[in-house]
Amino acid sequence: MKFFPLLRKYLAPLLILLLLMFAVAEPKRSSGEKLDEFQIKAGFVLNFALLAEWPDESQVDKEVFPIAILGKVPSNSFVNTLRALTFRGKKITVKHIESTEEAKNFRLIFISSSERSQLPVILKELHHQSVLTVSDMSGFCEAGGMVGMISLQNRIGYEVNRAAVRKARLSLSSQMLKLAKKIYEN
Repeated sequence: MKFFPLLRKYLAPLLILLLLMFAVAEPKRSSGEKLDEFQIKAGFVLNFALLAEWPDESQVDKEVFPIAILGKVPSNSFVNTLRALTFRGKKITVKHIESTEEAKNFRLIFISSSERSQLPVILKELHHQSVLTVSDMSGFCEAGGMVGMISLQNRIGYEVNRAAVRKARLSLSSQMLKLAKKIYEN
């Protein structure tokens, strides 16, 4: 009977991730309103979290799943979409932070492309924390970030820096790694 919780834990997020990966750049909602790029990216961020495991799960808040945005907020639709979603039955909270000192108690940090010039310092300051780093800036994984979203012919894909994930004592599901467009081991 252990199979069904595992199926629900990994298969559902994986299916959602697959659907997002194959979505065209401007999918339509049932009302005819188009999803924007940042709503799709917010869906990816949630799925990255769903397919990750942290070493100290027993010490997390049982009511909310905290996400931080470091740097310029990508868009209101990105934040609003994240806030409208849930993480394993928990409400998602999103907070804009100005520095890595504020990063404590967050499980995932989206690093805005506005922080490109500070990226090496940011990643160095976060590397000892068990926090999943995600961004949509080019070269993010090569620079030491964990999960970088990339554009692929009107679709969104992602890359993973497995060495950075391991250093933070996190793990990503094998299904997520299989769907990554590139895996860095540096």
